[in-house]
Amino acid sequence: MNYQSSQALNILLHVQTVLMHLMLALIALDIGPGDGVITIPFTYIATLESIAAVGATPVLVDVYDETFNMNPDLIEKAILNSQNEIKAIMPVDLFGLPQDIV
Repeated sequence: MNYQSSQALNILLHVQTVLMHLMLALIALDIGPGDGVITIPFTYIATLESIAAVGATPVLVDVYDETFNMNPDLIEKAILNSQNEIKAIMPVDLFGLPQDIV
């Protein structure tokens, strides 16, 4: 693909860290202070750090013992019990086991 002549590509950003990538995604979704983001506690620090860096609050949901992926059965309870408005769910894929989001 020729990036200079593409009409579909308006902005190309290069980031060097996972932290910056996740922060840019949260900023693009207008997530900030007072917002909650559901994720898991068993993850690389950049996941939680990116949420805190934009001023949002991580809302942790437990994982399955077999896959270490988020247990989707616990998401509704996390939303109802959160003191912040939940704006996003940030699943984490671990050990080559993708999060089941269906």
